[in-house]
Amino acid sequence: MKKLISAILLSVFCVTLFSSCGHIASLRTLKMQARHNGKCKYLRCDEDENSRTAYFEDELGFEYHITSYMSDISIDGASFGSVPSTTSNYESEYFKCLCGKANEAEPDCTAKFGEVDDYSQIKIYADPNDMSESVVTIGKAFKKLEKRKEYTNSTIPVYDKNDTSEYPEQIAAFGYEDEVFLDKNAADAQYYLDRINDYSNMYYRKSAKPSYSRHEHKTLKAFPDITDDKLSTLLGKPDPKVEGVEVYYFTIDGEEYFITNVLIYDKSYQNTFFYNNYITDPYDR
Repeated sequence: MKKLISAILLSVFCVTLFSSCGHIASLRTLKMQARHNGKCKYLRCDEDENSRTAYFEDELGFEYHITSYMSDISIDGASFGSVPSTTSNYESEYFKCLCGKANEAEPDCTAKFGEVDDYSQIKIYADPNDMSESVVTIGKAFKKLEKRKEYTNSTIPVYDKNDTSEYPEQIAAFGYEDEVFLDKNAADAQYYLDRINDYSNMYYRKSAKPSYSRHEHKTLKAFPDITDDKLSTLLGKPDPKVEGVEVYYFTIDGEEYFITNVLIYDKSYQNTFFYNNYITDPYDR
C-alpha cells in the first residue's frame, strides 16, 4: 500500500513539475509551424495571458490560424495545473480550398465535392444513376491538386446528392490510391481492410497489404467463437443475431483470411475490434 501511495505522489509531482514549466508558444514558434504547412504570409496575431493565435494566408489563397493555449490537467475532478497545447484549422481549410478548386476544374462533372467540415471530412455527392465515371473524374481532380500529401484515407466517401436526410448513408467511394470507383460493397470491404492494416500495425508493428477477394453473408451461428460474452454491439450498428454477419475475404502473401462486421471484446474487455482470423486479438500483448 505504501508503495502505491508513493507511486501516486511521484506521478502527481511529475505532472505538477511539468505543468509549472509550461508556456504558450511564441509568435516565432507559431510562424515556424506555419512554414511546415507550406509557403504562407503572416497576417496578424491575437493574444492574451492564456493564449496566442497567429493568422496566415497560404500561397493557395486560403486563410488559417494556429493557436497555442494552456490546457488544464484534471484527474478525478482535481486540478494539477496546465500544459501548453496547440490547435489549428489548417487541414480543414486546406481541404476546403482543394475541393473548391476540384469542382471548378471539372465544371461539367455531375459529381461534386460538398462542404468540408471542421473535422476535415471530405465527401463527394453524385447522382446514383451516373456515378462511376463522374466520381473518378472529380476524385482525380482532387488528387492532382493534393500535392502536400495531407489526405491519408484510402477512400473518399460518396453520397447521393438527392438525399436530403439528416444522416444520409454512404452509397459508394472513390478508391484514392488506385483512382477507381468502388460500389457500396467494395467500399465497405475497403473499410474493413483498413482495419486489418490498423491491427497489423498494432500487433506486428508493420503495415499489411490485404487484397480484397470476395464477400459473403452468413448467420452468426457460422462463427462459434463469437460467444455472447464476447459480442459487443454499438449504437446504430445492426444486431448480428438478427441481421447476420457480413464476411469480407482477403489475401495477404498468398493466404486467404476474413474479417467480419461484428465487433467483439478483447481479452481485457476494455477494447473492441472486428472479429477476424488474421489477428485473433490485436490488443493482446
